[in-house]
Amino acid sequence: MAIRYRCINCNIVLSGEGASRHYLANPEHKLEKLPPPPKPTKSTSSS
Repeated sequence: MAIRYRCINCNIVLSGEGASRHYLANPEHKLEKLPPPPKPTKSTSSS
């Protein structure tokens, strides 16, 4: 499972590798680590 990050400046979600590249290109941007998505307990998803 890939670790995901959200750029607070751009409001986009990036994977680990994309986040590091995004941060290198935009060092002033703030990245926050997103918690892993909850495991589905049933096949029917309710949002």
